[in-house]
Amino acid sequence: MFSKFGEINSAKVMKDESGKSKKFGFVDFKDPGAAKAAINELGPGESNNDGTSGSSQRLYVARAQKKSERKQLLQQHYDSLRRERIKE
Repeated sequence: MFSKFGEINSAKVMKDESGKSKKFGFVDFKDPGAAKAAINELGPGESNNDGTSGSSQRLYVARAQKKSERKQLLQQHYDSLRRERIKE
């Protein structure tokens, strides 16, 4: 699914101790431009098409973030939602 955007250095689907998919993974492209192209076409955001026929799984494609960066963005989002509810 991602190889159409460029050469892939590595791809990893994360699995639990029993070998079952955790339903997230990472793709590392050789060229940063290929990663940008993948994000532009497939995300950021959710898509119903995960590249497999007949699948109803949702796919979220975005740049990898550090845990602290993701936590900060989520906090800003929740604060924004809270302010909107107060206004209503």
